[in-house]
Amino acid sequence: MSILKVDTINEKTTGNGVAIPGHVIQVVNGASSTDASYTSSSYTTIMQATITPKFTSSKILIIYNFNSTWKNNQTAEGNWSIFRDSTNIAHVDGITPYNGSTTNNSAGSVAGTYLDSPSTSSAITYYGKLSITNGTVRLNTEGGLCAITLMEIAQ
Repeated sequence: MSILKVDTINEKTTGNGVAIPGHVIQVVNGASSTDASYTSSSYTTIMQATITPKFTSSKILIIYNFNSTWKNNQTAEGNWSIFRDSTNIAHVDGITPYNGSTTNNSAGSVAGTYLDSPSTSSAITYYGKLSITNGTVRLNTEGGLCAITLMEIAQ
């Protein structure tokens, strides 16, 4: 059995990078902690992050969380989506929380992951967006946070 021990691996040609398939090359995070209410049926950007992949063959793992509450005694319906630039790539619709209380808000979180194959080494902005179909949704209450994390995965 052979053992290879190194302290540093440097790329042979500047700008080509060292990529080990399946490994994370870089991580970028974006978040919003603004406490606000939303009623718009148009998609509204809640959070965003920009990443410039080092390789066109890389995949981008998107991890997202929308932290929300709904007004007292009200059913609210909304659509959450992840956009790559202007393209809707991950859509969750029909979010309909209701707690049945006349004095308390309902709290909830929509979280998930999506593996994207953008096939570019140009800068890409990913957006977490919200559109409301009924009622009012309030985000980031009581210290909540909406966040998006992007991880470039080498292929």
